[in-house]
Amino acid sequence: MARTLLRWSAFSASLYFLAFAPVAAPASPQAGPAAPAVGGQKYAVIIGINRYEDDAIGDLRFAVADARAVHRTLTDLPGGFAPENVRLLTDDTGDPALLPTRNNVLAVTDSWLRLAEPRDTVLIYFSGHGFDGRSGSYLAVQDSIKSQAEMTGVALSWLKEQLDTCRARRKILIVDACHSGSSTARSGDARMGPMMARELAGIARDLQVTARVSEVGYGMSVLTACGKDEQSFEWPAKRQGVFTYFLVEGLRGAADSDRDGIVDSTEASEYTYRQVRRWAAEARRVQTPMREERVFGTIPLVGVPAPGTGSLALMADAAAEIYVDGEKRGTPPLVLRGITTGPHTVLFRGIGSTAPAERTVQVEVKPGATTPVSVRFRD
Repeated sequence: MARTLLRWSAFSASLYFLAFAPVAAPASPQAGPAAPAVGGQKYAVIIGINRYEDDAIGDLRFAVADARAVHRTLTDLPGGFAPENVRLLTDDTGDPALLPTRNNVLAVTDSWLRLAEPRDTVLIYFSGHGFDGRSGSYLAVQDSIKSQAEMTGVALSWLKEQLDTCRARRKILIVDACHSGSSTARSGDARMGPMMARELAGIARDLQVTARVSEVGYGMSVLTACGKDEQSFEWPAKRQGVFTYFLVEGLRGAADSDRDGIVDSTEASEYTYRQVRRWAAEARRVQTPMREERVFGTIPLVGVPAPGTGSLALMADAAAEIYVDGEKRGTPPLVLRGITTGPHTVLFRGIGSTAPAERTVQVEVKPGATTPVSVRFRD
């Protein structure tokens, strides 16, 4: 059934060393259902910035943690995003090409969105600062200079153009900006300005879409952490931002309102909105996430893991065959999902005449978690 334009009144590593590991199918039907096939790939660009070079832009505490949590969630869950299709840019990376500088953010976003075909899904997530300039609104990247926003920030108008021209018919933009946790924020500096609120809302509202009954779902969804003149609060007890904490909680299954084993973009948005509003009321704060959505049908994001299952992330420094509880599962690097919780025996059997015979590891799989296992054959 077509879902027409929806709008809320207020506008609102980790150890994941297998960034390019193939993903093996679960060994049994105990794994949660994958998101329904929509005939295409899923691509994501995830950006998190704690430290800014310009002293006029306050540093943050948990933006990088938020970005890593989103990355881990999207790539870890069944039916989610293949790790090789996701680019993570954070200011704590050791790879200069993946630092969230203006040049890198522009280049990665442009090249990644160009990969998408019409049947694909693209998602952009940003956690950091944003502000209004003289002629538009901007996301503040690591090397932005606040007094020169037009030259050093990432213009929302540019991002809108990139999403408009991207061929993918399923697009999600998530912005966790205007943080209260800035170390140098003055009164009003960290609040979402009216220009940014208006531009973010327009990204989805102005999208031109044409109905195609044969497709599972398509359109554009924009979700932001707060509304006009509001702040996005950090949550020191959780070491995350409030907004992204509930977004991740929803993606991991809490947002699956129809219990079909799939979290779609609308479910994730609605759950995050409700939970952030509840938190704000209990904390006597004001924070109202905004969703501007033009979606027909649903856009599946991730599947929900079945209760009592987890994942194994397996790595070795030499060629090997991997056996789990006596069953051959593949070669490293490898991610195995849908593994029943409890103890398991993982055997790495070296391949080649010079390889040692084997390495055996006893592991404990926990529900909903990924257990990393790494072995060394070479001294």
